Amino acid sequence: MLKFAVFHLLIGFLIADERLLKISLPSVPTKNFLSITSDSKNFLWIGTDQGLVRYDGIDSDIFRSNPFSSKSLSGSAISLAD
Repeated sequence: MLKFAVFHLLIGFLIADERLLKISLPSVPTKNFLSITSDSKNFLWIGTDQGLVRYDGIDSDIFRSNPFSSKSLSGSAISLAD
């Protein structure tokens, strides 16, 4: 059973390796990513220590905390829930 699991794990790494791309995000103030997810419209949502980044494959939008606005994020560090 262990050999079967290791075999499938190695196959998964080989397949995933071909799909991984290096993504350069324009205008992102930090490289300290806390979490990443995607939505049904294929946006990547990246939680950082300095706000929330929405990436559409070309441009990125940054959403930050503003203590004087009730419509902004409540804090700077964003960790997306599972």
